[in-house]
Amino acid sequence: LSLLAGKQGVVTTDEEEMAAVASGRLKPLDFIKSKIASRDLTPQEVALDPSAASVVVTDVKTGEVRALVSYPSYDNNRLVNDFANKDYSYYYSLLNDPTKPLYPRATQSRTAPGSTFKMVSATAALEEGVVGINEKYMTLGTYTKIWPPAKCWIVAYGSVHGLINIKEAIMDSCNYFFYEMGYRLSQLEDGTRDDNKGIAILQEYAGRFGLDSKTGLEIPESESTLADNDSSRAAIGQGATTFTPVQIARYINTLANDGELRELNLVDKVMDKEGVVVEERTPALLRDNNFNQKNLDAVKEGMYLVTHGPNGSGTSTFGKYPVVIAGKTGTAQENPNRPEHALFASYAPYDDPEVSVIVVLQFSHSSSYAVKMAEKVYTTYYGFSREKASYSSGYILE
Repeated sequence: LSLLAGKQGVVTTDEEEMAAVASGRLKPLDFIKSKIASRDLTPQEVALDPSAASVVVTDVKTGEVRALVSYPSYDNNRLVNDFANKDYSYYYSLLNDPTKPLYPRATQSRTAPGSTFKMVSATAALEEGVVGINEKYMTLGTYTKIWPPAKCWIVAYGSVHGLINIKEAIMDSCNYFFYEMGYRLSQLEDGTRDDNKGIAILQEYAGRFGLDSKTGLEIPESESTLADNDSSRAAIGQGATTFTPVQIARYINTLANDGELRELNLVDKVMDKEGVVVEERTPALLRDNNFNQKNLDAVKEGMYLVTHGPNGSGTSTFGKYPVVIAGKTGTAQENPNRPEHALFASYAPYDDPEVSVIVVLQFSHSSSYAVKMAEKVYTTYYGFSREKASYSSGYILE
């Protein structure tokens, strides 16, 4: 296939490179990877995992959408012009494309949030008083209070997170700690446990962050789903919990805004053909949650540690970034035969939030790729030069 791609001119190559592939000196997989890295091939053209993604950029304070991107995409101009000439070949090619470029992933593709949900669980645990901000809890790797027992991700590396508080648990993305939070939320006054209680509390707080409803966008959007059993596993964003990228964006905005839940809007104003404004649209304030500020600050500090702490999954990318980014990575498995989805939910600046960036890479193996994509978005948003951004990954969107 690699040789055929070169022969047919699908990729740019030369006789020497083709000879290396033919002899086995250059592995076909490495050959294809190099063509993707050089943008000679696109993930859409390869149509293998990962080949789909979405990015949502919003104004944190107002809820106005700055960018709404689904990949792969298509050329709107060709649809308009070719349709006018009764040529439907391009449209049919989009319909038959296995990467589904017509699918608006940013608004309609639902995935489990994975660990990006842990800020909801942390807020619920703190607000309901089942854990203190500085309370230390010993995490042991395999959580045996529920059946079947559940393992933290770090067990696969032969380790445990040990004695940590809730801020460190967000930084470490410690599943064991949040299994315990889900367990505590389900406990009754007599010491027994009712999973329904824990699920109801998690659903309530998800709703307070807007995760139980559509965002207010003026285009079609999928409904979210919330976990309805096993409060411990629900607390780490697994189970039946699924959200769209725009719903995650509104959730992060609400957290960054200290509990103010606003709609998201695409339309700023409507004008008549004379250019007279007939309607101005401002995202509505739906709810002020009045969370305890100390609890919110602890949760947000945990997000800061994700990008600046010693064990933060985003520290290598954002630890010395010119703007202080706060965020949370997440991975979520949908299909055991395919890679995990990769997510990064973030906002900036940490001390005075103005923009949120949500990245969802479907079937993308590692959340580190979502972090790198977010860095490219922030670098473009803030207009940093290549030189200023080069200390971390050295690239910028063209």
